[in-house]
Parts: sequence; structure tokens; C-alpha cells
Amino acid sequence: GFAGLGFGENGTFDYGRNYGVVYDVEAWTDMLPEFGGDTWAQTDVYMTGRTNNVATYRNKGFFGQVDGLNFALQYQGNNENPGSGEGTGNTGGRKLSKENGDGYGMSTSYDFDFGLSLGAAYSHSDRTNNQVAHGSHDKNSVTAGGDTADSWTVGAKYDANNIYLAAMY
Repeated sequence: GFAGLGFGENGTFDYGRNYGVVYDVEAWTDMLPEFGGDTWAQTDVYMTGRTNNVATYRNKGFFGQVDGLNFALQYQGNNENPGSGEGTGNTGGRKLSKENGDGYGMSTSYDFDFGLSLGAAYSHSDRTNNQVAHGSHDKNSVTAGGDTADSWTVGAKYDANNIYLAAMY
């Protein structure tokens, strides 16, 4: 679950289990029963889908000043197995691929008044010591190497006149 507060034109703030900000753009193509935009957005994998331990600030209409201009800022606390050497060790049975260190993300979009929206999102997270140790140093590992995990996406959608088209990169 999550809990949040709304402040009118000044946005919303929430904390708990929620969608990561990268999914703000990813959701536009997540419409198909199979092979939609969710092919790389995974649950509990950094901030690409539903995830734990995120504090999120969202603002629509840029404080009431620019209709259609939206943005979100997000912080994710670490989620790792005990003994990983990172943070609280608050997730006893978490798979290695579902761990994460501290991270942050941001998204922005602009909704034009004729149905077109353009958006971009980025996230950056530390990887846990377990992930780093089992990453590129282990030739049999299916986990990527490196100390950090970064993701980004850009997208466009058209939703008007009974037509919905969306693309992301």
C-alpha cells in the first residue's frame, strides 16, 4: 500500500508501493495483452514498474501556470536481502534481480490540446553489493555488472478522435 497527500495546484506527495516514474512514459504503450510496452518494465526492478519504498512528488499543469506540463520526482530507498551490506536488509526473500540500492528518478510530459503527448523519464539507482558481486565478475551470471543501474525512455502518444497510437524508445 501507499499513502499520500494532495496540495491542489502544488501537486501530490506519496510514499510506499507505487509505480516508478519510468513507467509514466512506459504506460502509454502498455496496452497489449502480450508484447506491449511492459516487455522491459518489470515489477520490483528499480523504478520501471510497480515497486517498493518510493517517495514520489507529482505535479500536473506546472503549479497551475502551464496547462499540459507535468513532472514527477521520485526517491527509492534500498530493497535488498539481509547481509548484502546495503541499508536495512528489509526484504528477507527478495531475488537478486529484484534488489536495488538507493535511487532517484524523474519524468516529464507535455500534453498538447489536440491529443498529442510527448514524454521522457530517467532513473538512476545504486546496485546492491550482492548484485555487484554476482554481476560481471561471474561468467555464469544472468545479472548485469556495474555499480549503478540507469534507465531512460522517451515516448509519444496520440489519443483523440477515437484513435490511440503510442510509441516509446
